[in-house]
Amino acid sequence: MQDELVKNGKYRTYLSNFVDFMQGTSDEFSEIQDILNRHRTLTETNSQLIEQQKKSVTESELRRAELFQLSRDKVNSILNRNNEIASLQKNLETVTLSTVGMQSMADATFQDVNVKVSELGQVHASVENLFLRLENQAQRYKKKKSVEPLGTTTTSPSTPSGDNDHGKSSIS
Repeated sequence: MQDELVKNGKYRTYLSNFVDFMQGTSDEFSEIQDILNRHRTLTETNSQLIEQQKKSVTESELRRAELFQLSRDKVNSILNRNNEIASLQKNLETVTLSTVGMQSMADATFQDVNVKVSELGQVHASVENLFLRLENQAQRYKKKKSVEPLGTTTTSPSTPSGDNDHGKSSIS
């Protein structure tokens, strides 16, 4: 213990000389205890700052890991959404092509139906025209038959119009 007193005595001398020097230039350290108190305060503050820095580094690493995970999750989410969009676009293209094909078929069918209806209308008009002409001829023939005297015979068949066409039928 005596050795420690001798060893620490040189520090006491150094601090005493420092206090004497500082009294001439500044009032900050008037006693050795002020220097020791200042040293203790700085040491405690340094320890607190080191602890705070360690906590800050730990928290920073935690935040960095969270940010990295969040960033990776968002990138995966974006990729999944892009895949969904691509799939939906492909479905849209397929449906659009199918719709165009069906519309083309419907247009062709509609056009075919129009042609058939037009042809049917022409046939109907022709048949009706023939019917009316035959009906007119039949009425003329009946009139002519009713006008001829009863005992008259004809040597050749005559047409309702009175023309002799030798068995050929004529439609006027």
